[in-house]
Amino acid sequence: MEKLKSRAKGFALFFVIQMSSYFLVTINQRGVVTYNYSSVIITDIMIASLGYFVIKKIASSTDSIHQWAGYVAGGVTGSVIALWLSQHNFL
Repeated sequence: MEKLKSRAKGFALFFVIQMSSYFLVTINQRGVVTYNYSSVIITDIMIASLGYFVIKKIASSTDSIHQWAGYVAGGVTGSVIALWLSQHNFL
């Protein structure tokens, strides 16, 4: 049971990190298209920081299939949420 909790926590962590990352990348792309320098700078800093954290976390991990699943699912979810919010003029 403890191993299942650990795997669920790993999945959730990578899901949230990657969802945030892809959300930021989508917002960053919008900033590039509209020549919004401050948006690009802020999202670039956040994307790089998340990337560093993920690399550090993956390097210290041994059991990774559930983390990979969270990473992939989070990426798709983050992009879709950002696109939807952008399409409906919330961003």
